[in-house]
Amino acid sequence: MTTTEYLKQYRFARLEINALQAEAEEIKKQLQAVTLTFGGEGGNTAPNADKIPRAFEKIDEIEREITARIGALAETRQEIDSTIQQVNDGRLKTILVCRYIGGDSWEHIAAELGYTYHYLTHDLHPKALAEIEKIRAGAQ
Repeated sequence: MTTTEYLKQYRFARLEINALQAEAEEIKKQLQAVTLTFGGEGGNTAPNADKIPRAFEKIDEIEREITARIGALAETRQEIDSTIQQVNDGRLKTILVCRYIGGDSWEHIAAELGYTYHYLTHDLHPKALAEIEKIRAGAQ
């Protein structure tokens, strides 16, 4: 995996966590609908009585899977953040944080930091990536 791919995992992890959290909320809404549908109003609920516990079990299983995945993704994010924080040059660290943690565009970063786009992307960013490569090589 390249250094850029390694760093991009942070943003992808954040997006996946958000999607998983939305999925968990949708599952809870569906569970509420199931409990209302089979909640005992009307009269003939006995044939469906076993559906509620099965629905709860399935939703509980899915939520455990989501929680485990979110935990793994959070660890990935923490590892990447920790790696970036080890960069000694404040300029390079700021660039990495803005790009890979904040998700900012190169144009935005250049404007915010007062650099030209070319200088940022062709000089500073490669230096920042080289620093990350050194840190990762030392950690292995």
